[in-house]
Amino acid sequence: MKQSEINAFNILNNVKVTNLDSVLETINANFNKGLIDELTAEQAFGQIEILEKAMGHKYFKREGSPGNYKYYYTEAEYNKAKGKKSEENKENRPTETIEKDGKRYKLQPNGKYLEVSEQGMTKKDSEKELERIRFNDSEGHSSMSEQAGMGKLHANIRKLSDKEFTKEELTKESHKKESSSFNWDSGDAKILARFGITKDNLVVKDNLDLFGSPITSLPENLKVGGNLDLYGSSITSLPKGLEVGGHLSLSETPITSLPEGLKVGGNLYLSKTSITSLTRDDFMEIGGKIFINK
Repeated sequence: MKQSEINAFNILNNVKVTNLDSVLETINANFNKGLIDELTAEQAFGQIEILEKAMGHKYFKREGSPGNYKYYYTEAEYNKAKGKKSEENKENRPTETIEKDGKRYKLQPNGKYLEVSEQGMTKKDSEKELERIRFNDSEGHSSMSEQAGMGKLHANIRKLSDKEFTKEELTKESHKKESSSFNWDSGDAKILARFGITKDNLVVKDNLDLFGSPITSLPENLKVGGNLDLYGSSITSLPKGLEVGGHLSLSETPITSLPEGLKVGGNLYLSKTSITSLTRDDFMEIGGKIFINK
């Protein structure tokens, strides 16, 4: 057994356990005095769950780092310390989360809704958490799990929007019947029909070759498994929900902008178009490279 493990074991067993605080204070004091290192302190804290089960005592939330941990034993205690209102009468509160277009929005203290990640974090929350981990890391207090989670935080900051919405704005949109601006009686529809694309079939398993085509628009939620070649076509805009498994070529077209949520598994070609700047942070998912006029 390593010396650090023996020390951690001794700390927990030499303390007269009358309550959880006596253990916490002892570990913190030893760490602050330099009697134990961070690894030993972490191992000692790791044993607290065993003590809690034996004592029948469980804390609500823990904050801080080794040598400076703060425990809140009840939700009421935590809310009081943070200046939050009581959690009573939850039934009378507005809906806390709303799902819309595959995204999740959470109610904020000001009554507005912000987009949140799978972990329930807003863009601002993610920025603050990333800053906290970086600070702890500079002080030598960040854990491996925190460092491993930095990638998700970076992704949240890139993808999440900080635009606020009212409940009415979100629910009104979500209850609308989906309607497509694509005209299924147009010449564009006739061109797509040659490839088996109809109102009832919006999936193309292989490549969709529209090179030099006079087509100007595509239907919403079109899915192309392979490449979508629109090089030199008359396309002026792309629809919402477009997904391309391979490359997407829009070079030498009159295209002026790209839709939010565009997904391209391969490269995106935009040479000789009016689009002169674009990044992967523009609410799009581009798996390959972006070729664009500079």
